[in-house]
Amino acid sequence: MKTNPELLSISFDGGGLLAGAASARREGAEICRSLGRKARPMAGDRAAMVLVFGGAPEVSTGQAVARAVARQLRCADPNVFARNPATRAFWDGTLPLGKARLEVFLFTTKQKTTTGD
Repeated sequence: MKTNPELLSISFDGGGLLAGAASARREGAEICRSLGRKARPMAGDRAAMVLVFGGAPEVSTGQAVARAVARQLRCADPNVFARNPATRAFWDGTLPLGKARLEVFLFTTKQKTTTGD
């Protein structure tokens, strides 16, 4: 796994995401599209682990936002986020409700070569 993550930030209607089933589906679809656009530079790579930081004034709300964002990863890009990478939901009190920051750790595909004598 690469040790330097790819950083993604997205904005959405945080109230809508947490309000109810219908609005959550709508916001989930918007998050899916937004993450899909942000993940394009990672095409050809695959995520090993994703840390999701949800913005909110309180810890439980921020973690709920982060979990809701994480549920949209496969929708956003089924290749980059194949096989459901490990995710962890965190709260970031410096972000307002409706913002999330993701740290995407990618698998490294480079192989070490050795030189023989």
